[in-house]
Amino acid sequence: MYPSIIWLICLIISMSCVHGNLPKKIHGGITVEIIEHPHQVSIQIQNYHLCGGVIISEEHILTTASCVSADVGVFYGNIIIMSATNNLDKKDPNNYWELHTVAFIITHEEYNPHFNWIHDIAILKLEKKMRFHIRQRSATWPPKYPQSRLFVTGWGTNSEMNVMKNYLQLVKVKSISSRICKVRYYTEGTLTGNQYCLFPRPPLARITWGNSGSPVTIGTGVVGLISVVSLDHKLPTTYSRVYNYMYWIQKNVEKLNSKLHY
Repeated sequence: MYPSIIWLICLIISMSCVHGNLPKKIHGGITVEIIEHPHQVSIQIQNYHLCGGVIISEEHILTTASCVSADVGVFYGNIIIMSATNNLDKKDPNNYWELHTVAFIITHEEYNPHFNWIHDIAILKLEKKMRFHIRQRSATWPPKYPQSRLFVTGWGTNSEMNVMKNYLQLVKVKSISSRICKVRYYTEGTLTGNQYCLFPRPPLARITWGNSGSPVTIGTGVVGLISVVSLDHKLPTTYSRVYNYMYWIQKNVEKLNSKLHY
């Protein structure tokens, strides 16, 4: 018991000290069922929810590099994917869930957590293929310029108790293009064309500790992955725009399938 607690404390401290990008979670959302979001997964270490991810094939999970690494080339070990459920409580007798072991991890070769987390994207390959069904299936790819309202799903904290909710949460968000976000909020900082911004639509909603890698979506279409959350709620959350990485995703899925990894 004690070694596990110490390990978790060390993990959180290392994530904070190395690049300051703690995992994020959703606060102020609504509880949703996994059959509405069967592409959503929980990325875990030692039964601890670390961050979110998206199923993109029977053996590949899309997430952020900041979710699975403490720094460039420094990956967390023994990562497990929990899927097919909206409930993180494995002790619940009514809960149906599946676990998958990660075999390989590829992060973007230009990912830099010390330079505003540019190219914050990663692909995880599972040891064994998952079986698709109503509660577990891949996301779809969105149009180049999505016009519909977007939302983010993930696991969040209770604002009064500051305890993580076990059930999957959804919050509606407003997206801001990279160009506009840079002019309004990052005049003195760095924001690339692959990084878009968003604000939760409900005034009191927040994307807080624990949701890095969770999808920004239209229906089951994945538009982006949550990357950077400012401690100042007046500033937007940054997400990696998936459409801009379509070629990179395809190329590296092929590498993983051919077992050519680095």
